[in-house]
Amino acid sequence: MVRDEKNWCQAIAAIIAQFKVSARAKWALEEEPPPWGEWLIAPVAGCLESGSQGPIPFSEIEWIEMNMTRTVHRGLRVSDEKIDVSAELIKALDGFRFSVEIGANVVRVYPPAD
Repeated sequence: MVRDEKNWCQAIAAIIAQFKVSARAKWALEEEPPPWGEWLIAPVAGCLESGSQGPIPFSEIEWIEMNMTRTVHRGLRVSDEKIDVSAELIKALDGFRFSVEIGANVVRVYPPAD
């Protein structure tokens, strides 16, 4: 993956797609964080979009959060499977200049400093 800091949201969207984790992006103009979504994409250069938001210009994104547990739906009568992808997810973020906060089950990524 290209480690181009100008496209930090695209890089994070690619990581979210790779690990199939739920995510959300905090828009600087909103007071409350948005709900968690099953997808977060960069549909066009310079914008990010989720199931509940978008498109949002990269410059207006305060942070992006990713759940470090992937949920796999197994059926109506079978409990969903929870897969811990924290080690792989953190390793995928290594090498970027992102500011990263790691919580109990969530990683929050801030844009790189200019």
